Amino acid sequence: MSASKREATRASWLTALFARIKALIDGELAHLLTVNRSKRPWHMPIIAAIAISFPVFVGAYFDALSSGIKASLGAMVILNIPLVGKLPYRLVTVMAWGFAMSLCFALGLIAQQIPLLKLPIFTLMAFGIVIFGRYYRQPPPAGLFVDDGRCYCAIYTAAFGRHLTCNWTGDAW
Repeated sequence: MSASKREATRASWLTALFARIKALIDGELAHLLTVNRSKRPWHMPIIAAIAISFPVFVGAYFDALSSGIKASLGAMVILNIPLVGKLPYRLVTVMAWGFAMSLCFALGLIAQQIPLLKLPIFTLMAFGIVIFGRYYRQPPPAGLFVDDGRCYCAIYTAAFGRHLTCNWTGDAW
C-alpha cells in the first residue's frame, strides 16, 4: 500500500512539474508571438534600411567593403531619432549620439592596442552610454547601436587576429 501511495505522490509531483513547464512555455510563446503596435512612423524602417545599406553597397561597388561596413555602423545613428520634440532638440540628440558613436569607435581602436585597458574602457563606455541614453530619455534600443562601434573593433581583432589601423586611403589593415 505504501509503495503505490509513494508512486502516486511521485506521479502527481511529476504531473504538476510538467504542467508548470507547459504553462511557462505557453506564456513565453504568447509573449514572443504577439505583434504590438509600433509608435514609430511607418516610413522610419524604410529610411533606416536605406541609410544603413547604402554605404555597404557603395563600399562593395568600389571594392572597399570594410569602409562601407564602418560607414554603415555610423548610419545606425538614425535609429536614435527621438519621436517627439521640436526639430532643434531632435537634431541635437542625433548629433550627440553620432558623436558618442565616433567616440566609442575611437576608444575601441585605442583599447585594442593596449589589451590591459580593454575591460576598463569598455566598462566605462557601456556605463556612459546607459547614462547618456537616460539623460536624453531615449526609448529602446537607446545606446545599443552606439556600442556597435566598439564591438566592431573588438570582434574584428578577435576574428582576424590583427589590429585596425587607419591610413589615408580609408582601408582597414
